[in-house]
Amino acid sequence: MGGSQATSEWTVQLEFQTHSGGSVETYGCTGEQLNDEWVFTARHCVENVARMNVYQSNDQIDRGEPIAADSVHAAPCRRHCTGAPVRISSAQLVR
Repeated sequence: MGGSQATSEWTVQLEFQTHSGGSVETYGCTGEQLNDEWVFTARHCVENVARMNVYQSNDQIDRGEPIAADSVHAAPCRRHCTGAPVRISSAQLVR
């Protein structure tokens, strides 16, 4: 909201699902692919996440095939925390 389209060739789209009170909510964020196993995104994107998919595209119409994240890690926050690394299946990532 209020942002601009990212232009880095390593920008990925992230789709998250959370479970709350028997319902499932889906939302998206962008991230930066660090290497063939890790994506970095904003910390608030991964709070209470049950499931996450990575799309290796910043195209809004044709995102490509989703890649399911193996795990999501948020570093302990003591003060000004902004980012969270996400491990994705390295066998499925090719750039």
